Amino acid sequence: MTGQGLKKLDPGHVALQSYEYHFRFRGGDQRISRHSNDQCALLYAIRGEGQNFRAWLNGDINLSEQGECSWKPSTDLRQGFIQKKSNKDEIAAEIEELMMAAPMNEDQSPPTPPSDLQISKANEGIKLSWAKSSDPTMGSWVAAYKVYRNGTFLGSAFGTQFLDPKGSENARYMIRAVNVNGLLSYISLD
Repeated sequence: MTGQGLKKLDPGHVALQSYEYHFRFRGGDQRISRHSNDQCALLYAIRGEGQNFRAWLNGDINLSEQGECSWKPSTDLRQGFIQKKSNKDEIAAEIEELMMAAPMNEDQSPPTPPSDLQISKANEGIKLSWAKSSDPTMGSWVAAYKVYRNGTFLGSAFGTQFLDPKGSENARYMIRAVNVNGLLSYISLD
């Protein structure tokens, strides 16, 4: 269970607000502890087994009619599970410490501009595609791309393709990458 330690944070902290918002609709936000499967999965995904977990991979998980799980190792199956090695309270304390940490230094570096913009006619309109951008700042990443036609914003793409149903092959398209901190790259022109 994690969350109660967040009460020590500034009332505007996003993690505290998220927990309070969740619990407001579940009968009150005075006690904001909750089961932490998602946080455990994220902790394992970022830090690996470490001192907290042991991964059992390549096997088969069977669920009996009585609701009991059993594990059968195998070299040709792709199921797996994660088992706690540390005490659950130690894992919860580590998760709360991470949730309560101060935000990283504000990112001042925009992502690289998209490159290799390709424009082609499709049945549904004009299809745009480009090579992905990158973000050199540690802890930041490209979140989306902003697409413009003749200087007018058309919309955002969350991958490296965009369909402009009202487009023209004679139009001038521009793409800008935007990172998670809202910083825009320089413009990629067609």
